[in-house]
Amino acid sequence: MERRRFSRIPFQAPAEVTILDKSYDAKLLDLSLKGVLLFVEDSVVFEPNEKVMISIHLPQSSVVVSLEGSIVKQVDQQWHCKVEHIELDSLSHIRRLIELNLADEALLERELEQFITPEL
Repeated sequence: MERRRFSRIPFQAPAEVTILDKSYDAKLLDLSLKGVLLFVEDSVVFEPNEKVMISIHLPQSSVVVSLEGSIVKQVDQQWHCKVEHIELDSLSHIRRLIELNLADEALLERELEQFITPEL
């Protein structure tokens, strides 16, 4: 059984993925503090661990959440990506989205603690 350390919330928003200097239109399907699930418009295949830049355009605002990550796996046009670096402003926006969608504020605080504490 798979045990996630970070809660995933369904959240749809337009996105763009840049990989190997080429950009692809995408749609965010869900997110957590450490990962995102994207539907990528083009049917392209990349190797796991390939580095990606992801820009998520929050609906009804001019906010763009930017993060660096890597592909964990691809299933057809769905890309599971791990977040490896995120600026504080973008992290604040993701935190707020998760906070609005999680009923348990204590759970969010535990996840934030795990997010900022390096793995040993």
